[in-house]
Amino acid sequence: MKTADLLGRKVLLLLGDVVLLYVSLALTLLLRHGREFNGELYAKHLGAFTLLYAVWLVAFYVGELYELDFGAGRMALASKIARALAAAGALAVVVFYFGAGNWFELRPQRLLLIHLGVTGTLLFLWRRAFSRFAAAPHLANNVCVIGRTPLTDKLLAELRHKPGL
Repeated sequence: MKTADLLGRKVLLLLGDVVLLYVSLALTLLLRHGREFNGELYAKHLGAFTLLYAVWLVAFYVGELYELDFGAGRMALASKIARALAAAGALAVVVFYFGAGNWFELRPQRLLLIHLGVTGTLLFLWRRAFSRFAAAPHLANNVCVIGRTPLTDKLLAELRHKPGL
């Protein structure tokens, strides 16, 4: 896969994550507040969570959520997301502990737990959909291997196992 194509897929994945984070915030507020949910409530949480999302995206990067390993199974993906969200949740506690009163007035302890669950579910579904799209045959590059050695056999087996590569 060309470097530009890899970068494009990673950027698309990142942009999808950003959209997903804000959608998950809206869903979380809807779950938590029900009929009391409105644009004003969303706007009240937007500043604090935007700061938080910047930190989370770094945690996602460190947690290797932007590695394009489409051959990994569901359990590997779920495990990777769980580890990244555990780190993100710990960072969120720090952000809200030090930020409350200084940068914003929120102390969303219960909301944060709901939000982590909603975000984890949406991230998993988004990553599964993205990997299916990115590994689709119409996006595949043709590969020609000349010669046969144990190394080329291993390479071909890996490409068959991970069609997204």
